Amino acid sequence: MIGFRIKIAAAAILSVLIFSCSQKYDASGIFDPMEPGFSADTLSFIAKSDTLVLQKDRISDGFVYLGRDISSSGDTTAWAESLIKLNLPETYGLDSSFVTYKLFEYPDTVNIDQAFEGKMIEILKTGGTWDADSISLPLAGLTVLDTVSVTADTSGTTYTLRFDLKKDMIEQWNAEDSTGTAGFFLRCLDGNDISPIIKFYSASWSGVSVRPSVNSFYSYPDSVNAVNGGDSTIYSVEHNAVTEDLTFGYKKPSCLTPDSSAFKLGGISGESYICRIPLDSIPENAVVLTGRISLKATGETDSVYGGIENNVITQKEIIVYMMTDSLWHSDPQTLNYDTLNVWKYKINLGSDDNFLTMDGPVQNWISDPTSNFGFMITSANWGQPFGYTKFLKPEFNISYITTEGK
Repeated sequence: MIGFRIKIAAAAILSVLIFSCSQKYDASGIFDPMEPGFSADTLSFIAKSDTLVLQKDRISDGFVYLGRDISSSGDTTAWAESLIKLNLPETYGLDSSFVTYKLFEYPDTVNIDQAFEGKMIEILKTGGTWDADSISLPLAGLTVLDTVSVTADTSGTTYTLRFDLKKDMIEQWNAEDSTGTAGFFLRCLDGNDISPIIKFYSASWSGVSVRPSVNSFYSYPDSVNAVNGGDSTIYSVEHNAVTEDLTFGYKKPSCLTPDSSAFKLGGISGESYICRIPLDSIPENAVVLTGRISLKATGETDSVYGGIENNVITQKEIIVYMMTDSLWHSDPQTLNYDTLNVWKYKINLGSDDNFLTMDGPVQNWISDPTSNFGFMITSANWGQPFGYTKFLKPEFNISYITTEGK
């Protein structure tokens, strides 16, 4: 009797188990271990061929970030700078106008007001309005508009970033650009770093109470309702939402742990993770029964910015992309991966049972080894761009069957 061969290969560990089945293999996938030359194997590989991916430089998660972390050695470990775009207010009767951004208290692990107390933020006017699809750093044509600080309201519990839009400047900008829009760049003043990085509610928020706004105050004569030939003044206030904002951010790469046994995911600080697992030991005529990645979080998170917490109900999303070119033999600045056939999975960070099923790609890699360029694991919007959650390196579990002579 010829039974199934089950090979478990994890690092240097190898064991063999025997089990049997009473059904005959045919084109439908039913099989019989009594059939001469039949074998079935399960291989478990821990990813060894891996690398880091270029960090993301943009953050679009519903917040605007500002700040700069510098280590004791003087090395910049993280920074965030932001762009905003708005419609300029009308100037007829304009007495004053200013832009406000409300602070979202972050991170929760520090006394946040100490992070920006006495610190100045530089406001610069961009040369024309910017386009999110094409804008990149460094920016050209910037002119300094103001330096401001984050201030508390009378209750001492709500903090706001505010900068003024002066009437003569608005008229000048309108003369230079007839679109009626303006762009601004916000960053820490050199030598006046805000650390840890702070965040504000962005233009994507729909709630009027927290959404950044342009606040304009007007007064002009009302000759129609003037009494006894005298003057009457109309006073009005307009609150218009900031139309768009975008943050550029950076954090010093730290994706793989020193012993390369784990990696980090989460926004720009965790980077994405790419690995390739050679499947040369599996015959090209093998039929894959299951091909899945086992992914487990260790529970470790960033000591300042935290990480990702969830439960079964609020599971976070992992995205897996199939690489379409060899990252290990091509320009490291170029990442080629399949953006049309994207694999998305909900994972429970507290569970050992995170299996990302990928039968189709595994079958392709076995049938056509030249197509095996590996895969990329990244996180969806987790809301903590400077934090991370650590994961053990992924383990690939593949079950397949082969029939000799067929």
